Amino acid sequence: KKKGLEQRKLINLEKILDKAIDFCLDDGKEEELDPDWFFSFVKMAEEIFSPTMQELWGKIFAVETARPGSFSLKTLGMLKQLTQKDAQIFRHAVNLASKRKSKFTLKISLGNLKKLIFGLFLIRIKSFDLTWLNLA
Repeated sequence: KKKGLEQRKLINLEKILDKAIDFCLDDGKEEELDPDWFFSFVKMAEEIFSPTMQELWGKIFAVETARPGSFSLKTLGMLKQLTQKDAQIFRHAVNLASKRKSKFTLKISLGNLKKLIFGLFLIRIKSFDLTWLNLA
């Protein structure tokens, strides 16, 4: 059973790295990837089983290899806790933002605002640590 899990983790990592190759950004700069970041990424990425989330992690790796320092370890930790549904809500929120003359503005209708607030509320509740209530 342990061997099967280790093999599945390796498959997860391979899928993520394959996705990263598809999204590879080559801006001509040669910068070193932080080894601590890389090994932390690998450890977290091994446990990403959903194809949708593997694609997201592949994009993250592609960006980080092109521009080291783009994603902090804290950000990776937060992203690792997201479910596929959480990631869809987050993606929807990001898509509501538009860049205009180097400034980000939000274009949100009232209906989308309600969905966004509810979605972000659900993410916050899921990430809330209930140990202080002695429920853990």
